[in-house]
Amino acid sequence: MNIRVLFIAVALMCGTGKAYATAQVAERLIIGGVTNRLCTEPLSPYFTNTNTSPDDLFDGTNRLVCSACWRGYVGTWEIKDGFLWLLSLEQWGGTPLELERIFPKQKAPIKAAWYSGNLRVTQGKMLQYVHGGYASRFEKDLFIKIENGRVIEQKVVDNTVAPASEETDGIE
Repeated sequence: MNIRVLFIAVALMCGTGKAYATAQVAERLIIGGVTNRLCTEPLSPYFTNTNTSPDDLFDGTNRLVCSACWRGYVGTWEIKDGFLWLLSLEQWGGTPLELERIFPKQKAPIKAAWYSGNLRVTQGKMLQYVHGGYASRFEKDLFIKIENGRVIEQKVVDNTVAPASEETDGIE
């Protein structure tokens, strides 16, 4: 085989995107005073839709990333008064991050008005570990539909009976 063809083939297989080949550390979501595993990243659309990036959270020298937390941070969120709120961010490893770096002149809690989509909150024991992203299955999934930061609908899916459909994320 030509060395050039082999090099190109290997380069194409490597790709430029992140391969989430490790289960990711969940965000935290507080509902009614109880902290839950949030298997959604509500901050991602904020970075996509604004002139900011996750790198803006770090001073350039102290970003710790591991294969279980590619984003480099873990957020603590809360559902309160019918809205999704961002309470805090910490670096992988526990060091608090300054929200002001990406939300100038705002103090926590910050209403997540940028977020529209379905949140997946896992509940109970793990039924099946999947070594990638947030694909592991738990006894129950709570799906919360959010529009512009406001809670629209909630649905619990009992995965001991049948897992939620990936197409609907549990909400029709």
